[in-house]
Amino acid sequence: MERVADAFGFTLRRIEEATRLFNLFHEYGSGSGGRGHKVTAVAALRVASLNAGMPVPVAKLAKAHSEKPSVKVVNRFLSDARANNLFDINRLDAVEIVSHLASKIETPPEMLKEALEIAKETVPNIRAVDHACAALMLAASKEAKTRPRRFSGAAIARVAMIDRKGVYRAAEALRNLNRPLVLVNPQQAENKMIPSTVVKQLRRIRRQ
Repeated sequence: MERVADAFGFTLRRIEEATRLFNLFHEYGSGSGGRGHKVTAVAALRVASLNAGMPVPVAKLAKAHSEKPSVKVVNRFLSDARANNLFDINRLDAVEIVSHLASKIETPPEMLKEALEIAKETVPNIRAVDHACAALMLAASKEAKTRPRRFSGAAIARVAMIDRKGVYRAAEALRNLNRPLVLVNPQQAENKMIPSTVVKQLRRIRRQ
């Protein structure tokens, strides 16, 4: 399990959390019925990654494991364990994830300060991890004339092990928060129609 955790850059704290979950799942019988320890290990790593706010897909964890457990079997066990209140997802917020990302990416203090402020913004329908990655990307654009390559959306997404599209969507949502609202007078945009009675009257005048 630790080998897979290392492959995905799990911190010592996350490995300790995965170990705790492994023991809990094992006691519950996660390895019974022919599932084996491989299912327990991947399930524990998946929940540990969710708790850290840096989710790693079950499919990737299973592929990295030497015994290649079935993704369906792992997901089925996780659903069963969740239904039986064996674990709950304690997700980190965007501010906490920014701090975690900054520990992996060389981040100047002023840039980190700006990213933390952006991470405090309220953005509806955006995952915390996407919000955090976008905050770092936008902070880098503000603090430096030329944004370092390590702070591109794609580079930060790789560190966070997520899809970069989510980062760009979050960045656009954050930009829109600070754009001034432009009001347009609807009368200026309307094409006023001439009443039919006026049209008929004009035609009569023209025929005279």
